[in-house]
Amino acid sequence: MRSFGNFCVASVLGSTCTLRSCAPYAPINSSKYLCLERSLLSFSLMLLLTSCASEQDDQDCFEDFNRSALEFNLTIDKVALRPVAVSYKSCLLIELQEALMNFLKNLHEPLYCINYLISLNGEQASNSIFRFTINSTLGLFGLFDVGADVGLKKRETSIKETLRNIEMPTGSYLVLPVLGPSSIRDAIAEPASWFIDPLGYIVGFPYMFARTLLLIIAERADNMDVFDSTLENSLDIYSMTKSMYFQKYAVRDDET
Repeated sequence: MRSFGNFCVASVLGSTCTLRSCAPYAPINSSKYLCLERSLLSFSLMLLLTSCASEQDDQDCFEDFNRSALEFNLTIDKVALRPVAVSYKSCLLIELQEALMNFLKNLHEPLYCINYLISLNGEQASNSIFRFTINSTLGLFGLFDVGADVGLKKRETSIKETLRNIEMPTGSYLVLPVLGPSSIRDAIAEPASWFIDPLGYIVGFPYMFARTLLLIIAERADNMDVFDSTLENSLDIYSMTKSMYFQKYAVRDDET
């Protein structure tokens, strides 16, 4: 069920190209990208102000828009994401799927490290960087999880979880077209993760797009039965998706 809750967020199949092309992988002296960064900042501040202006217990003041966005995302899954995931699952051996997933997850370790540093968790930050070093060398660029074999367990995290851990208010529920379930807070966190991922500055946009696209396909394939069953049996997929999102990412009143 964890992966289903991530599905709509993972549906960046089409918009990742559009949005991540705005990431700061262009020369610093490019006025176009500086202008774009200012626009993203302004948009983030607007969302934050909107959230602060809303009532604390009003977590779905954009419901009409959200339901339309969800229908749009489900259409993308039906016509594009699911067919590709089915082919991926049927054409690649399980061992190759596992190796590919290990490789992609290993590329996230530097970002995990930065998130843990922001959370002042030095132990897990060290764990992430050691895992990245060992798996990138002894694990053949991350195809094999050697780090886990020597006792360095994988600890995934994200900007969303970092902001939740510091108890930043979640804000109103927001379904982003193509990007999926989110909130005012996480709509700010998502572009932030693009800017702080150190590997993005080294290999640039093609890497960011390819990594995200492959992860989407792999995770959709891994959870094919669960997601399809949920779609068939849920009386209100919107309410279920929203509930699962808040269970994972929301800051509850008793935590603040």
